[in-house]
Amino acid sequence: MLSSDSGRDTCPSSLLRAVINEVLDDAYEELLRPHPGSSLVPRWCSLEEVVRQAATSFMYAPGIPINQHGFGYEYLFERLDLISSMLYEGTTGTGRLLLAQPEGGAVNMLLRFTEPVSISAPRWSRKLLKIASSGASLIADGEKI
Repeated sequence: MLSSDSGRDTCPSSLLRAVINEVLDDAYEELLRPHPGSSLVPRWCSLEEVVRQAATSFMYAPGIPINQHGFGYEYLFERLDLISSMLYEGTTGTGRLLLAQPEGGAVNMLLRFTEPVSISAPRWSRKLLKIASSGASLIADGEKI
């Protein structure tokens, strides 16, 4: 876990910590204004926006160890959110995706694609996720499945 000079997590270890960070960031910024507390409108407008911002920062946590080995994690939350919100043949998703280093030895590969599918190709990723609903998980490195 990384921390900033203020002692707060810059890469939170849970979604709850990420939400707390978002609220604390807003409070800190408000205290720096000329008249703290005079603005009753926070920088976020809804609870959903706070959670979305927190989820985005939280998704950097699983990407850090993967990224140290050459894989990317930029926009990971947005990509996974898009894939999970898509319907496949009119049904919601039931598959599983595991973020891991494919060559790390921590996972048992049952099947390997000759051409990995980019996680930024949401329709293909969603189709593969449907296949993974039968008990096996897809393995993704943050960029490719």
